[in-house]
Amino acid sequence: MRRFAVEVLSVAIICSLADPAFAFTSKGVQTVSVSASGVTDTTSLSAIQVVTQGTADTPTTLTFGTSGNTFRNSGAALKIDLTSNAAGNRLIIYTNNLSGSAVPQAQLDTGAGIDGGGLVGTTDKSQIVPLLWAMEQTNVAHNFGSTVGDDEVFVTDKAHVRTFITVVPGQAKNGTLDNMLLKMCDATATPPIPPTNIVNDGLYTQYFGAVGQNLDVCSNEAGLVTINGVTIAAGAKIPQAEELSKNIAVIAFGFLGKTGTAPNLSTPNPSDTMSITAPFYMPIAADFRFAPAQNYATSTLTVELVTQ
Repeated sequence: MRRFAVEVLSVAIICSLADPAFAFTSKGVQTVSVSASGVTDTTSLSAIQVVTQGTADTPTTLTFGTSGNTFRNSGAALKIDLTSNAAGNRLIIYTNNLSGSAVPQAQLDTGAGIDGGGLVGTTDKSQIVPLLWAMEQTNVAHNFGSTVGDDEVFVTDKAHVRTFITVVPGQAKNGTLDNMLLKMCDATATPPIPPTNIVNDGLYTQYFGAVGQNLDVCSNEAGLVTINGVTIAAGAKIPQAEELSKNIAVIAFGFLGKTGTAPNLSTPNPSDTMSITAPFYMPIAADFRFAPAQNYATSTLTVELVTQ
């Protein structure tokens, strides 16, 4: 009976569409106000487990052992379980190696473009070993391969304030991004350093992000600027100078319950995404290829669920 009713209704619609269309005539209007209502926030991030890759979640520690100057898979993964229906939710990852509680505490100037994300030298604290993460829906032994950064993401540091021009495809020292005038998109923001752009220094201002502030950087040019085929209007946000906590540091976003969206690291297009369901796994690797001989560690590897 229900199927028959649907079929009859479909025919009726088709017939009505065949008739001439006339504007409707209103004979009276009444407006009803609806008070604010919504859905209760049910958000939780479970304690992260460190497990051995390719096992039935066997607990382990995150370490890289002792070896030479190589790119190393830790053999461990972070098992992450969460649920959220909060609007604009994002799961991000970072280190905070310049904080007073960091052990060891990095001794470097992020204003010179050194990110600081990863493992810090325990003797020479100006030396950083980059950490990288990948994404797996299930616990498998991840193959990082021999090409660093092709299908994994570098862990950034919360103290990031400037980025090297050369990490942006198509950009070079003394080029457009290197020399253009910059300003804060939010004039009331209080960034760690001013958004100045020194001509021909090979750096541009870009912040990790901060709680309660918009630290995106906008164009302060009087006219249009084009970067990699994208035209940026005067006063508009520069995509390459968006907060790192909104792009490269994002593990996954848009969760509704346990299902969200994550960057698809298996393709070269940074805009490609895939569906992910918690719990999921993040294998961790480190790049020791250029590291001086000493021990390296961090006490600040952080996974955080945020909303914006």
